Amino acid sequence: MADRPPLTITIDGVAYPCSNWRTESAARRLERRYESGFNGGMGVFSEKQARAPNQIYHCVNLDSTTFPYIRMRKGERDAALTLSFGADADKPAFGFVVDGPASREYLYIANADRIYKIDLGVSGTGTPAQETGSRQVTGGIAGRPSYFEDNWYVPFGDSILAWVQRLDTVGPDVIGGDSWNPMDFRALHLTKMMNEGVAQMWRAHTTNKVDASATALDADSFAGDFEVGDSSFQITDMLSLTGELFISKPDRPWLFDSQGNSKPAMEFISATGGSLTNYQGYDGANSGSHGPYAYWCHSTGLWRVWQDSARPIDPFSQRNWSGIALDSLTPSFNTGWFACAGWGQWLYAVNASDGLYVGWVEPDGSVTWMGNIISSAQTDWSAKARIGITTTSTNPILWMLDDSQRFAVFDLEFDGSIRAIKSDGFPNTDRGGDNEIGQIWMPSTDFGEPEKQKQMRMMWLTIDNNDYENLNIEARVHRDRSATSTRAGSAITSASGSGQFEFVFTPGTDDTFYEAMAAIRFDTNQAGAFLPGPADARIRSFGMRAVTPHTYKATIPAMTDGMTGSLGVKDALIKLRALKSGEGVAVKEPGFNEAFTGYVTDVQERVTEAQDGKLGYAVEVLIDRWVI
Repeated sequence: MADRPPLTITIDGVAYPCSNWRTESAARRLERRYESGFNGGMGVFSEKQARAPNQIYHCVNLDSTTFPYIRMRKGERDAALTLSFGADADKPAFGFVVDGPASREYLYIANADRIYKIDLGVSGTGTPAQETGSRQVTGGIAGRPSYFEDNWYVPFGDSILAWVQRLDTVGPDVIGGDSWNPMDFRALHLTKMMNEGVAQMWRAHTTNKVDASATALDADSFAGDFEVGDSSFQITDMLSLTGELFISKPDRPWLFDSQGNSKPAMEFISATGGSLTNYQGYDGANSGSHGPYAYWCHSTGLWRVWQDSARPIDPFSQRNWSGIALDSLTPSFNTGWFACAGWGQWLYAVNASDGLYVGWVEPDGSVTWMGNIISSAQTDWSAKARIGITTTSTNPILWMLDDSQRFAVFDLEFDGSIRAIKSDGFPNTDRGGDNEIGQIWMPSTDFGEPEKQKQMRMMWLTIDNNDYENLNIEARVHRDRSATSTRAGSAITSASGSGQFEFVFTPGTDDTFYEAMAAIRFDTNQAGAFLPGPADARIRSFGMRAVTPHTYKATIPAMTDGMTGSLGVKDALIKLRALKSGEGVAVKEPGFNEAFTGYVTDVQERVTEAQDGKLGYAVEVLIDRWVI
């Protein structure tokens, strides 16, 4: 019996002979930190693709525009205002602000066959309130309005009764107090452009035609019809862009100069309404412009148009975008864009299935997207919406009309952003809303150890100015691309104190992974109403820690006389192989009476040579143990 190994290892209650027991690899601590904030833009699924350490994957119902913070979205002035009388976000919507009596300012929204009037209060700073009634144009569909020679003109299409409406005077209180004058000409859209030193009003009409007038506007003053493409598709929008007209049609955008020369900025071969992806009927409406660039809203994407070229610039058009399922706030692949508007260096755009995105316009007209600040998920807003930006005498405002006829005004800073830190100055709108969930996801990481299983131990946040009673802030993680995230520890529900918080995982409970995507959640689903206040909770840094296991290798000679009881070599192999990649089992290492929980990660067999020259057989078992 001298050849019997002196050592014994017990695995899952079975004793095996052991000729060698050693550490294969030592446990290590792993860490990822986001100490530079969250200002790098969205769209990077894997950290290996990131251009900067502060890039994110996606952001829903949160604001990542303020360096270095992530915080709740900007709130609307009135969260409950709903436009009555048949507002329809499937059709274009256009807005403009006009001064009224007693320093009150009014926002007019032209949508479908109506004009709505919203009282914004003195200097445009009051709670928005819809005035009684609306002005209806029978058979009309509102187009882009224009201000020309001290009057606003609102077109309503080519229908026989859809005359262009001119606003002559603004009355107090109700829309019936205004003075509107139906003109004797019709138009799909209106805009201004200079022609050899002469200011002209340009109109789109009769499906695919444009013409201009430099005098008092009437049916006889427009002259010189030019065609823009053929009559297969109607003009859906028209903008003035650095000395040219940008003309949108569902099949392609066009650039058009004052001399009647037009050229398509891109081509869709044999495009028809039936073959265009998610064709909306008004594809291209509510497009926008920024400096020399036009932004074409279309069911195929959001396109930046410059000179004779066009390229998609929405976040879903990027090659590294991965629209995977994530909790109940799943981002989508592109499902068409309904509207966009810019102010300063900020662009706002509505995706037809997600909601309102905000981005920073780069010098080449591309956009660094910061995330989805108002989503159809976990809010009262619907997916499809129309937006626009105009200005009061106090500050720019972004208005939004969704598919449920819900309407709101959002105050912008003077640069067009939503970045301002809460203060006593104006605009000072509260952030967040009752019964909302917002979440941000960091890029997925394997901590540089893709082949190793790891165990998540803790996550930490640095939070400034948190003093909400009915707000949960949670640290979460998606393990191995799971659609559902796991919460780390307990949520924060009280004042921040020092602002440093740790969220600890319970070892052995939903914490092992090969690849992890961290997330931070703001949740206002508390008992009672969530009341936004002056605290403006802001997360400025984040980190997570994990460990690798201590890996042992046990060499078990395949010797019948070394097995316990009636266990044979074949039985031993079957039992060990059955433990591979399974649940933790009790392991007693050689020379110890106390067991630890180990995980059999691999079972390998090899041929050995005994001293007498005979061939033997050995089994090598790799066992992981979490020791840190």
